[in-house]
Amino acid sequence: MLALGHAIHDPDGVAIASLGIAMPASRFEPPMVRPMVATLRKAAREIQGRLAEEA
Repeated sequence: MLALGHAIHDPDGVAIASLGIAMPASRFEPPMVRPMVATLRKAAREIQGRLAEEA
């Protein structure tokens, strides 16, 4: 099993949740890391932006 994760922060910078991607290690290839991390970061930024709007 392989997993990647990224924290979601509230407007004060406190980690309040996380996003993750998991897959069988047999399906993993190293070039997959950068696009997966980019996707996690983008999603986290979008969620954090929505949280900031609600604060």
